[in-house]
Amino acid sequence: MNHAARWVAVVPAALLTLYLAPALLLWTLLGAVHGLCPEASRIGSVCAASWYPLAERGAIVAAAALAAFTIVLVGSITAPGARPRVAWALFAALVAMAIFMVVSTRAYPEFGAALAGGLFAVFVVTRFMPREAAARRPFDMPRGL
Repeated sequence: MNHAARWVAVVPAALLTLYLAPALLLWTLLGAVHGLCPEASRIGSVCAASWYPLAERGAIVAAAALAAFTIVLVGSITAPGARPRVAWALFAALVAMAIFMVVSTRAYPEFGAALAGGLFAVFVVTRFMPREAAARRPFDMPRGL
């Protein structure tokens, strides 16, 4: 993919991740929590175990953190350069969106988890990822081999 196309792809990649990551993570985590419900505590398809509401809320909070992490990371990986700046810009957009969500829903644990997940993604990008994409031809051998 050429340089300009990768810059253009940053926003669609982040938006696609914004919609897919929370849905897939929430579906997976809630399915795992529901699978832990003993048969004796089920009433139809509803779990009536005493621990279930707390575990369900924990899965939702974890999904918010993982989704925020994924959104910042995927957008930063897509960028061909200036990855720390892209990560901070995506984190700023995530904070704005999270503030809007917390004002309208009062979901404070999810807000905190999303901020923590996004900030951890910024840390990963700034600490462990190269600032520029590797400019190698497809069949170049890595040095040292």
